[in-house]
Amino acid sequence: MGRVDTMVKQVEKVKAVETLVKQLLAALEVEAGLKVELVDKEINLDLEVDNPASLIGFHGETLNALQLILSLMAYQKLNDWTRILVDVNGYRKKRFDNLKQMALAAAEKVKLSQQAFSFPPMNARERRIIHLVLADYSGIRTESEGEEPTRKVVVIPA
Repeated sequence: MGRVDTMVKQVEKVKAVETLVKQLLAALEVEAGLKVELVDKEINLDLEVDNPASLIGFHGETLNALQLILSLMAYQKLNDWTRILVDVNGYRKKRFDNLKQMALAAAEKVKLSQQAFSFPPMNARERRIIHLVLADYSGIRTESEGEEPTRKVVVIPA
């Protein structure tokens, strides 16, 4: 398949996903501004709504469920798995920034006290962020412990 064919297929995927999002939002009776981008074979959906809490939920649980539903709908429609990332009113960016700050603060605390620090249970995406932020941090290491849904990151002195 040529490069032009691949690009056309990607554009068609984006349009199909955009249509699915609009249909889902209409079914949920949610009015939203919608921005759709294709970034490295991943479709990013940015929604702007008046009441973001209803789509985000507790620690992003509703947002993660919405993202999963859209991914499954897209797979059923396109018969091809496409990674879809949904954000509402910049929640994921803010959460990333908060997790990064928490990770760096925990690393400093562990380095100074030489005592392990356990984060509260987190989903896999958030645990991954903690691990990546601290991957090159000297004097500490990170591990995930426990079983879902109580799996958490532990920062340990090296």
